Amino acid sequence: IVESKSLKLYLNSLNFHRFTSNEDAVATIAADLAPVLGGDTPPTVTLYPWADAPLLGPEWECIDEEDLGEADLLVPDGSGDIVEDESHLRLVLGAEAAVSERLCTHLLRTLCPVTGQPDWGSVLIEYTGRPIDRAGLLRYIISLRSEVGFHENAVERIFLAIQGACAPDALLVNGRFMRRGGIDINPVRISRSHPAALSHIAAEQIRVPGQ
Repeated sequence: IVESKSLKLYLNSLNFHRFTSNEDAVATIAADLAPVLGGDTPPTVTLYPWADAPLLGPEWECIDEEDLGEADLLVPDGSGDIVEDESHLRLVLGAEAAVSERLCTHLLRTLCPVTGQPDWGSVLIEYTGRPIDRAGLLRYIISLRSEVGFHENAVERIFLAIQGACAPDALLVNGRFMRRGGIDINPVRISRSHPAALSHIAAEQIRVPGQ
């Protein structure tokens, strides 16, 4: 039996590794676990696909499959960290008409300032304004993987970055973090012009598996 915390630390050590495919990731994990577990039967490793779970309503669009191009965003700089890069945030070129969109990603990771352990979460972004480039938005979220801060700081940082780079007419950012220690912390940052703020209605509570 593998001690659970050591397994978690091992899996988190793969955060900055780029695999050629899901099968490559599964094979790597299984090969690393086999010598530890011993025995004649190799371990079975399964990746749980987010798309198979009823995460959100149809009005929410997940951006996790956006094409990020050839830029290797998961390679840290010389200090061993990925650096937050707001330059990824941009509007869709040539799109002038305002839209209302609900976007989400399940790839947010920041670091706890107390323990240094990773905090994983989903980010729900609801805005009205000129269309935001989705691939650039995902690149920005990924660039936060070495940022140190509490959940509230992460949501505030994302809100201010989008507001500053894209200037939407209305904006809501909701962080849905994995529970640690049984505590549910899901900060929401809303612009004054957002309908939820104007009507004093709390942001809807949306659950995703494991959160």
